[in-house]
Amino acid sequence: MQQRRESDSQPVPDNLSPVDALNEETAQGPFGSLDVQGRRLAAENAIYAEIGRIISSSPDIQEVYQGFAEEVRKLIPFDRLVINSVDVETETMATLYQAGVDVPEWVPGKQRPMSDSTTAWVVRKGRGLILGGDELRRRFPTQAPSLDRGLKWLVAVPLISKSEIIGSLHFRSRSAEGYCKNDLATAERVASQIAGTVANARLYAKQVETQKALEISVAEAKRLAQENALVADIGRMISSSLNINEVYKGFAEEMRKLVPLDRISIGILNRKDQTLTNAYVFGFELPGRGKGDAFPYKGSPVAEALRNRSSVLAQGTEQELRARYPTVATSGLRSIITTPLIHKNEIVGFLNIRSVRLNAYTRRDVDLLAQVAAQIAPALVNSQMYAEQSRLASFPMQNPNPIIETDLNGEITYCNQEAESQFPDLRDLGPEHPILAGLSGAMSELWPGEREFLSREIQVADKTYQQRILYLPQTKQIRIYSSDVTPKTDAKQLLDQQAELVSRATSELQELVHIASHDLQEPLGAIAGFAQLLSERYHDKLDESAHEYIGYILDGTSRMQVLLNGLLDYSRIGSDEEKTGLTDCSTAAKQAIANLQSRLDDGEALVTCDSLPKVSGSQTQLVQLFQNLIDNSLKFHSDERTRIHVSCTADGDSWKISVTDNGIGIAPQHHERIFGMFKRAHGRDNYPGLGMGLAICQKIVARQGGRIWVESELGKGATFNFTLPIPSA
Repeated sequence: MQQRRESDSQPVPDNLSPVDALNEETAQGPFGSLDVQGRRLAAENAIYAEIGRIISSSPDIQEVYQGFAEEVRKLIPFDRLVINSVDVETETMATLYQAGVDVPEWVPGKQRPMSDSTTAWVVRKGRGLILGGDELRRRFPTQAPSLDRGLKWLVAVPLISKSEIIGSLHFRSRSAEGYCKNDLATAERVASQIAGTVANARLYAKQVETQKALEISVAEAKRLAQENALVADIGRMISSSLNINEVYKGFAEEMRKLVPLDRISIGILNRKDQTLTNAYVFGFELPGRGKGDAFPYKGSPVAEALRNRSSVLAQGTEQELRARYPTVATSGLRSIITTPLIHKNEIVGFLNIRSVRLNAYTRRDVDLLAQVAAQIAPALVNSQMYAEQSRLASFPMQNPNPIIETDLNGEITYCNQEAESQFPDLRDLGPEHPILAGLSGAMSELWPGEREFLSREIQVADKTYQQRILYLPQTKQIRIYSSDVTPKTDAKQLLDQQAELVSRATSELQELVHIASHDLQEPLGAIAGFAQLLSERYHDKLDESAHEYIGYILDGTSRMQVLLNGLLDYSRIGSDEEKTGLTDCSTAAKQAIANLQSRLDDGEALVTCDSLPKVSGSQTQLVQLFQNLIDNSLKFHSDERTRIHVSCTADGDSWKISVTDNGIGIAPQHHERIFGMFKRAHGRDNYPGLGMGLAICQKIVARQGGRIWVESELGKGATFNFTLPIPSA
């Protein structure tokens, strides 16, 4: 660059290009140097003119920037050129164009903070900057990425359009000679040329962005309008008929216009049996999930939607869906939406859609399905009522049960033959007949539309009748179906009496076991005491056989006392005195381990325990449960160091807790037997104990509403599993 600061007085040939003229270092004659300077100025002006032509020649801004860089290189040599755009309000900047050495840290188009940068300096000062070497690194540490690539020198000038600083122009060089003030002046001149183009490009970009936003907004409005129209069409179709089969015709095709689906179904909820019955199915077939099929919903998305009273969106591979919902039927369907059908604040069924495509649905689809479900629920209930009324209305004369119709004032307008046969005085007594007792109250609930039907039991003489009372909007009549349930009621009373007897007998048996266990302790203690006294006082007078017999007596009484204590512990399980509540299984397990610590230390056994949940139950019983299972693992250990691990996993609506050991194992034929009272898989001589520990475990788990079982093979250790219900939120 030294050649641009000094020149010799040599003549310049007429055929030199502008670039050659700029590089010409020789001049001839006494006025040669002026001639060279003139030609250089002419060459520079030609380049400036070419820059101006390039700026106005193409609508492609990147093409303009590229041509600009090629021409500017003829005026200011550089190894890197950068054009930045700045936002003074947010103090951010973005690289619009770069040429030469690449600096990956400064990605073109990405907004980054302007603070402590050379761009911030020229924007704040409103003038150019020349800086290089160590001074550049000291004053602007943010320039490290470019300095590390050998770009030692910098010329930076602001881009000013209509008195507003809109960006900056940077030149970077690896040359040791650096830049001079002439370079700064040249940079400011070319910056003034390109600034207007940058401003226009920014304005155009904003216009394009605004246009895109407007197009997106219009498209969204159109989409919402189309969706609302489709939802409205579905609503009209649903409400067009009380015959549900007519409603279902074309329903799936209309739904497909709204959301993508490969299967759609509508299920009727039966809370009592905890099942769902498919009333409508279209598309992909699933085993056991056809129209009319009833199946348990526990462990499926339906159970979660029922529990939360809201839609469930589940998407994933078959393995992922199975892990989350153990009973879900997939068969290649990897996206699921389950939405409750709620009528008058009661869930009556579920609308389900599925797709074989992974991640086929979004929250928008969930919201759309909820809108459709809100229209289906009342239509479904009304259609069921219509079907029931149509069915019953078709055979009132032949119905084997009494059927009575009244007007809204309670006056009898019709009764079938069975009603007249069972209630001969019905016509005479009218609304005062016992079979119509309290009918005015029932009508007050039915007539305003509060309920579609009413069920009740009513007593007439020595008979009990189950009644179903309906309002018939077509005729504005009240219809009463009565069914004699006296045998059923009597059977229920008998069953309740028997249950009371069983409960009383169980209570008495527990009391008997408790008393027997206490009362038998005293004579056993006496027998053991006198046998011990006999051995001590007449030790020298008794022969070896007598001492052996006394030993048998002491051993038998000791075992009898242990048996009675076991029976006492067993009888205490489930007693009314026990305090139950939310119990931490981790705390119970730790307490059980502490109770067995001396035995664990003696056998150098290692017990590990995962984090365990909180469950509803007795703290004392849970401690005993863990203690018996861990004690069982200690008792039946192998020759290896005993290792016991307590873990937990979710199993549907229950927690499954497992106690695993590396002991001698249990043969399959003993897996169920060992949970009985006084049942053992091994002889008492080899392994001490009464066979009560696991029986107590089974009773504790059963009282908590769970089950217990063992998985084991001889020589391969054992895993005792038990389930406890997950507490409701």
